[in-house]
Amino acid sequence: MSITAGCAVLITGIAAGAAAALRHTPTEMKNVQNFVLTGSGEVTTEYDLNSDGAVDIFDVVEMRKEFGSEKTDSNAIVVYFSQTGNTEKIAEYLIDITGADSYVIEAAVPYTAADIKYQDNECRANKEQNDKTARPEIKGLISGIEKYDVVYLGYPIWWGEEPRIIDTFLESVDLSNAVIVPFCTSGSSGIAKSEKNIAELGQKYKGQLTGHRFASSASRDDVEKWVNSLELPMNTKEQAAVNVKIGGKDFKVEFYNNKTTKELLSVMPEYLPMTLNMNELNGNEKYVNLTIDLPTESSKPDMIHAGDVMLYGNNCIVLFYKDFETTYSYTPIGRIKDTSGLAEAVGKGNISVEVTD
Repeated sequence: MSITAGCAVLITGIAAGAAAALRHTPTEMKNVQNFVLTGSGEVTTEYDLNSDGAVDIFDVVEMRKEFGSEKTDSNAIVVYFSQTGNTEKIAEYLIDITGADSYVIEAAVPYTAADIKYQDNECRANKEQNDKTARPEIKGLISGIEKYDVVYLGYPIWWGEEPRIIDTFLESVDLSNAVIVPFCTSGSSGIAKSEKNIAELGQKYKGQLTGHRFASSASRDDVEKWVNSLELPMNTKEQAAVNVKIGGKDFKVEFYNNKTTKELLSVMPEYLPMTLNMNELNGNEKYVNLTIDLPTESSKPDMIHAGDVMLYGNNCIVLFYKDFETTYSYTPIGRIKDTSGLAEAVGKGNISVEVTD
């Protein structure tokens, strides 16, 4: 007898086994597992993978085999905390689109509806958010996360910031091998303040990309468009990079994978080693105009981070050495891996940057 015996098995629509050859997404597998184990939801006969007339545990096993054969080497994980379902929805879209692994941050003492009743100044969430040192305990903290190269980190915005349980997570795991990609859900507040907090909590990240805020009405297409715009490191196993010397201190610039960097890298070997005379601007950046034009994929980031290397227009290379919010559009090129001492190295005026391979 199948595990679904006694559950309301709702199989509709298609002839049994008709879609057995279809590939399935992580979200589909989760839905089928929930249906088989709890009887909740509705599935169609396309998930009757062994054509026995029922969607049951045997089909879950087949789906796991199919999914596992393609996803076992994933170097990305979606980590998220969600209380009302909005962040969970975005996270599930992201998992579906990227094929990344996933981990849900859960509080050891679950939040109740009363705990997040924002109108009540004495509710649990209010008290936590007003206390920068609050670190709610996590149930079943993930192990082995250090193997991932990319960590998508999702959360709702509570009072303009990330929930304190996100701080607990960041201070409890080793993310020194990872590029962090924040995303949040919010009715109105932006992501910038939480991004700054995340950057300050993790001094050993391999990198942190500019995050994105989603409204509760965001669609899968919205998430996919964002994913396609991300400038993740060119190759997280063996990154394209150059060494730069600024003010006598050595730094490494790692490049993103886009048409701009591909064009730049194709011509750069002809000029290395080289010296770039960069001008000071605005107390937060140094820039140099190239003698060649590069293809662009510009967009306006929510936040600029120290160490970001951007293209302004089609020939102006900009090195940022402070965090700040911007109203300008840039094409991301790469970032300095370790920004320790960067602000001191660049100083307050124009600089000469020595670039080697």
